[in-house]
Formats: sequence, structure tokens, C-alpha cells
Amino acid sequence: MHFVPRNNMYTKDDIISILSFLNDNNILSYYGDEGLQHTYEEKIKDYLGSKHVILVNSGTNALFAAYFALGIMPGDEVIVPAFSFYAVASPLLLLHANIVMADCDCDTGLISMQDVLYKASDRTKAVVVNHIAGDSIDMHLFVERMHKMGITVIEDLSLAFGGEDHGCRLGSFGDLTCCSLGSTKLLSGGQGGFISTNNREYFERIIMLGCFGRRAHQNVLNPFYRQFVNVSYGLNIRMQSIAIAVSYGRFQRLEELIRMRHERYSMLSKCISEHTSILSPPRRVTEKFRGSWHGYYALCNDDIPEDSRLHLVNLMNTSGLYVTKGAHYPLLHKEKLFYLQKDGFYRTKDNPFKTNVRLYSCENAIRYNNRIISFPLFLDEEMDFIESYCNKLNDILAHF
Repeated sequence: MHFVPRNNMYTKDDIISILSFLNDNNILSYYGDEGLQHTYEEKIKDYLGSKHVILVNSGTNALFAAYFALGIMPGDEVIVPAFSFYAVASPLLLLHANIVMADCDCDTGLISMQDVLYKASDRTKAVVVNHIAGDSIDMHLFVERMHKMGITVIEDLSLAFGGEDHGCRLGSFGDLTCCSLGSTKLLSGGQGGFISTNNREYFERIIMLGCFGRRAHQNVLNPFYRQFVNVSYGLNIRMQSIAIAVSYGRFQRLEELIRMRHERYSMLSKCISEHTSILSPPRRVTEKFRGSWHGYYALCNDDIPEDSRLHLVNLMNTSGLYVTKGAHYPLLHKEKLFYLQKDGFYRTKDNPFKTNVRLYSCENAIRYNNRIISFPLFLDEEMDFIESYCNKLNDILAHF
């Protein structure tokens, strides 16, 4: 048996959503606050309990727009997780901010509040919290501590849409929430994303950044910003109409899709739980719910040497189980782009805006990344296929 990834393809339901949209709407592009774009934004607002939602063309641009909305200036510091997709950091280079890398918890990969508190300064304007594979830190406490220090909290909901912390939806805690609706995400439209906020000025600045013409005239009410609505701030980061149709179709099936993922991952966790001397499944916390649960990371036992971990991964892949040692993206504090002053932004010259560049250690992030094995994004595979997958995994672990 060999697992062939299908999570980067249109499903039959996606095709139905596209054809339905073309038959009922057939809109190439939305220029105003209108149509299915408006409907979808309203649905996300209701779901998260938010006042404002803006659909954009990627999770990366959602983060960039959030940083822009805050008015991040050259020299301002923003704390981001070292264990994260690089979109939390790369947009900050365009705003000439100083990027501070925070370490994570060595058992969950979640950002360490202790390290954030240690690295925060009077120059810190914001911190990004990512919910790794649907898991979350104590968001109530984290937001309370950050706000006491005057630090804005941005949630990255991309891996945890539908998740909860003590009965509250993830994505409802931060001053701004950013989410990817692209790539292999549960609510993917192929490409897309959104920003959610309760702050009217942030909302209008995001509209000014990414929506020209009609929508800016409709949504921007602040007299100061209305002076510039004819041309806005020059970027076009609107989500494309077909992508909206596909993502909205998935949103309408959200509970079903989440249930399907949890059923399949529960089978995988049950299998791994029988071999805790080798691997441990992702933690289960009664007060938390993983939602879309994007990413399944099993932890190798600390006693297993590095070469043995690599051998285990090779055995799994040879057997067609399609796993990866470590995360699918690099540790950010190890990437030269984020700590070298000669970073290519000004060709071969030093970047003059990198005034407080440091090479952070983030030892827990290294340790966590070295211990995890990433499993496939199971979703709509037949349950007998998942059972066969787990039987093969069980056989490998039993004889390892």
C-alpha cells in the first residue's frame, strides 16, 4: 500500500461549488462589498463573533495587511514564533520592522509565553500566536498579559479553524486574526485568506491597502482616510471569486469536514498510543478542541537516538506511509534572511533598517522539530484505507 496525497486537488464537492457558482452568479471579480464575497465575510464574522472580516488572496497577505493596519514602523519590534510558517516573519521585512524570534514549548511546538515575556521590550508593538495543528496555549492568560504590556496580539488561525479554548473560539481572542484559505487547508479555495478584527480603524486601513475603487468608497468612513479612497494604498489583495466559491462551499460543510478529520486522526492516535515507548500521539486537553487540526505531529521518545529516528522515518516511507521527519517548513531563527543584514533587499548592500538583528537560539524549537514525525493530512480517505494504514504503522512500530 502506498499513500498518494490528494489534499492539493479539487474534490467532487469543490467542483459542484464551482459549477453552482458559475450557474448562479458567474462573476469574474468583486469590486465592492457585494455578492458571495459579502455573504462569506458575514458568515465568518458570525462564526468568530467578530465585527469586521476582509477576504484576501492569501494568508501571507492577511498577515502583511494586519501588520500594516497596526502602523508598524521602521524599528518597531514584532515577536513571532520560531516554529512557524515563514509568512509570520517575511512580510515584516517589507515594513522594515525588527523581527524577534520566540522559542516554543518543547512538547507542543506552541509559542512560549515565558520566552515572549523575556524578549518583549518597550519597542515591542505586536506578537503573533500560532495554533500549531489545532492546539493552543492558554489564550485568556496570554492576551491578558500582553495587553497589560501594551502589546497587540495577532492570532494565526490557519492550522486551527473551528478550534476552541475553554469554550471560546480560537480566532476570537486576538486584536487581529489572520487565516489562510489556501494550499491544503481545510477551507482552501486554492488561494485565499482573511483578516478578522473588532477594531474599525484596522478594518478601514486593510480595505485601503488591498481594495481600490468601489469597496473603499463603501467601507471607509473615517474622514481622514476617505481623502484617499479613489486610489487607496496601492495593493490589490482581493480574493478571487472562484476561490471564494470553493472555500465557502467547504465552510458550509465545516462540521462534517472537521468530524471526518477527527475520526481519521483518532484512529491514528489510537494506533500510536499502543507504542508510547517509541512515539506519542498529539496531546488531548479536555478544555481544548483542535478544529480543522491541520497537521498531525507524533513525538519520538527522547531516548531514541537521532539516527534511529531517521531509520524509523525511512522504514515508514519505504512502506508507503508518506511521513516526514520534522515540520514541512524550516525553523525561522535558522534562516539567513531573518538575521543577515546583507539580505538582498538592497541588492548586495546592507539592509539599513535591520537595526536590532540577533541570532536567537530557540533551543526548544530545535528539540521539538527534531522529535516530531509529520503524518499525512487525512480527510476524505475511506475508513478501511485508514485502518490499513494504521495496521501497517502498527506492524512497523511493533518490530522497531
